[in-house]
Amino acid sequence: MTICNIKKLIDLKNWNSIIKDNSPKDICCVLNFDQIMHLIEKMFYENMQDDQIQQFALNLAFETRNYFRNQWEIDWKNDVFLGHLCCVLWRYKDQYICYKKAYDKLTDPPESILLLLAGCDNIPSILNHQKIEKYLKSALEKKITYEGALMMKALYHHKTDLQMETYWDNMCTELLNKNIHTETIIPDVLMKSGEQFHT
Repeated sequence: MTICNIKKLIDLKNWNSIIKDNSPKDICCVLNFDQIMHLIEKMFYENMQDDQIQQFALNLAFETRNYFRNQWEIDWKNDVFLGHLCCVLWRYKDQYICYKKAYDKLTDPPESILLLLAGCDNIPSILNHQKIEKYLKSALEKKITYEGALMMKALYHHKTDLQMETYWDNMCTELLNKNIHTETIIPDVLMKSGEQFHT
């Protein structure tokens, strides 16, 4: 399929035709990195009720990471983006691997990536409670946000420490009222408006 044909299908949001007639590698061969990243985002998040389309978008993301290796590696937030996609489709091990890869690229990781790692509590064989608590407390040392406080509240609820659970519950209320939140991690390429697909 030519680039013109694919762009027309994208303009029409004819996702079924795209996934029927193309492999992820086919798309990587005709679109550039920026276009594909915006395409993945559109396909995935505009089709939350269609597992087949979402799975194709996830496969396209993995293929993009391999095909455009140099461009992918420039921004650690690309791995976080891929981790988010894995999370939605219950691929929790891959989710953690992506977040950890992003974390390992940073000399001073922000609290946002530490909280994401602390939230990977679905794979006890890889991430035990001690590691989760370490990530969480490291995040809070950098910045206390509503999301971090909420996780601390859950931690002390699990430990049946009512006093500390109450403390963090009150902290949640205070932070929420002050609108102090953890920033969402968005890849640089998706912060740009993106190249248009119009032919």
